[in-house]
Formats: sequence, C-alpha cells, structure tokens
Amino acid sequence: MAIGVEQRGRLGGMWEAARSLSMALLVICLSVLVAPSASASTDRGWDLFGLATAPRAAQQEMVKRGRERLFPYLPDEPKGRSLSVGTAQDGFIVSARPLPLPGEHYAVLPRQLSRKLLYGTQELIGAIVSASDAVAAASPGAVLGVGNIGRREGGDIPYSVSHNAGRDADLAFYATDPRGRPVLLPDLVRFDGSGRSRDFDGFYRFDVARNWLLVRSLATDPQVQMEYLFISDPLRALLLGHARQLGEPPQVVQRAASMLMQPGREIPHDDHLHIRIYCGRADRGAGCANRSRILPGVETFEGIREGRLKQAALFAHGKAPEVRVAALERIAWLGGEEQAPAVLAALSDPVARVREAAVFAAAALAPPRVAPLLADRMESEEEPRVQRAILLALGEVGGPSAEAILSSALSRSAVVRLSGKEADLRLVALEGIARAHALSALPRVAGLVESDDLPVALAAESTLRLLLLWQPEGAEGDDAGARADRAARWRARIAQVAGRDWLSIRKAGLAARGAEPSGSAHGYATSLAPLAGDRDLAVRRAAQEELGRVTGNAAESWRWGREQAANYWVKWVRRHPDAARWRSADR
Repeated sequence: MAIGVEQRGRLGGMWEAARSLSMALLVICLSVLVAPSASASTDRGWDLFGLATAPRAAQQEMVKRGRERLFPYLPDEPKGRSLSVGTAQDGFIVSARPLPLPGEHYAVLPRQLSRKLLYGTQELIGAIVSASDAVAAASPGAVLGVGNIGRREGGDIPYSVSHNAGRDADLAFYATDPRGRPVLLPDLVRFDGSGRSRDFDGFYRFDVARNWLLVRSLATDPQVQMEYLFISDPLRALLLGHARQLGEPPQVVQRAASMLMQPGREIPHDDHLHIRIYCGRADRGAGCANRSRILPGVETFEGIREGRLKQAALFAHGKAPEVRVAALERIAWLGGEEQAPAVLAALSDPVARVREAAVFAAAALAPPRVAPLLADRMESEEEPRVQRAILLALGEVGGPSAEAILSSALSRSAVVRLSGKEADLRLVALEGIARAHALSALPRVAGLVESDDLPVALAAESTLRLLLLWQPEGAEGDDAGARADRAARWRARIAQVAGRDWLSIRKAGLAARGAEPSGSAHGYATSLAPLAGDRDLAVRRAAQEELGRVTGNAAESWRWGREQAANYWVKWVRRHPDAARWRSADR
C-alpha cells in the first residue's frame, strides 16, 4: 500500500524542520524546498527542459520561478525528471515543467497569467502544446486560451480543489463573435446549452468545430493517457453531436464520450475544459495514485512501486552514503513498511547523515514501535544533526516514551553547531512537543517562559499558545518581570485544563471563537472555515489542522496568506457537503 498523503506530509515536515528552526512562530513546515535542477531530455514541446536559445529562454522568465520539493531519485533514475506524486487532489509535483511562453498557438489568459500557476508534468505540458498545434493545423490562426495549471511545487491552489500533482489544467473554450469570426476570450466565459455566452450579453459563441478538434486531439494523444475532460453536459452534447455529424470514427467518438463529463451541479464547467491525465510509468514509481475510475485500455503500471521499493532496499546497503540516504528516503516516501528492517538497521550506520535519514524514515514507517528505539538511540547519539532528527521524529511519533524524551530535553541548555551555526536543541524539543501535542510537558514549557534565553522563552510561549489556544491578558513585554507574570498565568491555565486531552482543549479554544463542535460534522467544518484566516497564528493553524482532520482533506493551506486560506476552505466545505466526518477521537 502506497504511503498516504498525510504520512508523506509528515515525512516532508520532518526533513524540512531538520533544516530550519523558525521556532518563534512554530510554523512547522511540511516539505523540503531546494533549487531546481536542469535536465537534458528531449521530450516533446520546445524548451521543456531549459534548452531554449537565449532569446526564447529569456521570454520564459515572465513565468515566476519557484521552489520545488527535494525528491529522492535513485541512482538509475534521471535526476530532474518531472514526477507526479499522490493523487490529483492531495498530491504534489517535483521537477515541474513550465508552459513555454510565448506560445505559438496558445496564450495564457491575463488574469491567470498574473497567478503564474503554469506548471505541470512534462506529459501534461506536452499534451497542451500538441493539442494547440493540432487545432491550429486544421484551423489556421487558432489560439488556445490557457487558464490555471498548477504551482511549481504542486499542492493546493485557492482556485480549485485539484490541480495538486501536475496532472490537471484549465483550458478556455475556442469562441467566435456573432459573425462567426474567431476571437480569443478575455477570461473564462460561461456558455449555455445553445452555445451563447451567459456573460457579455451573449456576444461570444461556443466554437463547436474547433473545440471538437481540441477534444479529439487530447483524447487520442498517443503520448498521454487522458482520464477526464470535465465539461458541462449541454456543451458535451454539442461536441459529441458535431462529431457524429462529421462522421468521426465511432471508436474516437466513444473514447471522447468516456472522458467528457460534468463533475457536479455546483461546478458544471460551462466556462472551461478541465483536463486530467493518468499517472505515467515514472510517476507510479514515485508514489502517484489514480484515485478514481480506470477506463478500458488504460495502462496502470501495476508493480512499478513494488519494484522501486526492492531496488531501494538494495541501494540502502550501497557503498556511497548519498545513495544510502536516497534509498532510505525513497522507502519512506513510498510507504514501504515491508522494507522497515533495512531502515531500522540503518539507525546504526557509521555515517551521521545516513542515520539522520534512517530516523525520519523509521518514524514515517513504524510509529508505534519506533519510539523506544529512537529513545535508546538518543542516549548514545553524539552527532547533533541526528539528535535533532530524533527529537523531531519523536514529535511525529508521539506517545508516553516520546513525550518523556522531549520533556527531558527541555531541562538543559544544549547549544550545538548545526549547518555551521549555533542552535539550541531546546527549540527543537519545543517543536517536537507541539507536534506531539505533549500535554505532559506543559509545566516544563511554562518554566521556560522565564528563561534568560529570550528566543527560548518566546518559543515556549508560542508552544503554549498552539497547544492551549489561549494566552494570558496583560503583562505585555519581554522583560523578566512581565515574563514571570505570564509564566504564573500559564501555570494557572495548565492547572485548569489538567486531565483533559489535547483535542478537547483545541475544540474548546476554537469554540470560543465561534466554531461550535456540536451538531453535524459539516456544520462544524462550516464554522471552522473562516477561522482558517484568523489573525491569530495559533488559531488559524489549529483551525486548518482541525479542518484537515474532520474533512480528510490534507490541504497545505498554511502555505498561503490568511485570506486565501479562508476563501479556499469556505469554498471547499461548501462544495463537499458530505466530506466532513466525526472521527473516533470525537467520541
């Protein structure tokens, strides 16, 4: 069974936290970001791999350069190849390809261009370029309007509940004016069942002929496997009726008909064509998952994941430390519980960075049984980077033994050299305590509020706010007297909530801000959604985590601004009225 998105997110968070200690706000990152690498592949589509001449390459700079996740390529894999990971709704992409700009037969719509969401897998980008070329070849002068594709690093976007993993794109419809002359739409424009635009007083007309050419090209593209062509039912009927009138081969019409569908009443897709492709062979070896239906004749590349896991287990015993690190990360990435023995054996590897990778992988693969092993390892580990990894991993694993180690780490200052800089391991332990919801450590955390080390004192208060969703009134300031006063109030608050679990404390804190945890789960999620944009960092983080827990949607909305996060969750909850569930912990 492939690693789940939530588990993969935790794994990414552990590696990110091992590289950055921004504990003042305790924004616990869930991914690893590195600069992109180049590739020299010759897949279709001009300059998909940065091989353009200087003038064309310079024109591509209007696409904002972003960062992407660090992916554990194995030695036999081409580094820098685009890979779709997870599902289209919950996944992400590595080594994404930008849509080449300017396009010969396509143009990005103005509003969407400003968003710079123009990244996808090389297969998806190639399909868009190829389809626009095919339409222009049959209808000279045709220009395809392109909308949102995705982020360079993948993940959620505020404008859609998918487009996460580089396999989705929005394409504007081809249109004409009332005289039948081709026009490029100024934005995504809605059309009714007769093909007239619902906006602009019906000025624009749905160009059935060219839109069919687009659909036919996408549906029959030999280099990709198309899963969906989302479109409203009335427009679907226009396209298929036109195809039959043309005398298109029945198998082509049937193939297109199986892909064309309206996804729902609330989002009928009457203003654009939303395309989605299936996972490719390389994607499957990276953890890509086709969530829904598999059309007849589609190659699903079964067994690719298992093959990659076996290879990784062999590479985990390789001579080069960097190969062993990549192998351990890949095993954890794919959720290879069956390869856990190789991971646990690496906890004693002679190279520190290999042990560090083994710690994170062990925490991702075997949480219930790994805490005692990590606790034992902490007793003998002398390398600071591995000690840091153990503390962060224990935060993910949780449980009494993990909480005991994390709490004891607060009792002494442990300034070490990490990446050439001084760092205090108490900051790492505080982050682990916040991750583990370690309420047993709260008294010691409150004691650190009075610490002479101001960064540690501030981080301790951030941890308390995150866990208790409460903060003392008055006694503002960072001087010793004010912090001593606040520490006393924190201790009183901790005494008040003694005996309660972290979930009930979180719910009470959110309820005080309007999120009532009674009634239906959907009603609870609806009241939580606006709090995803709350001004208080602790509140909005708790609201977003609670939304993810109740709805099962692992959206990385913490990456966005407050307004974007709130808008996303309000729309998502409204569009998925049956997604929210009360979990066993709620009972």
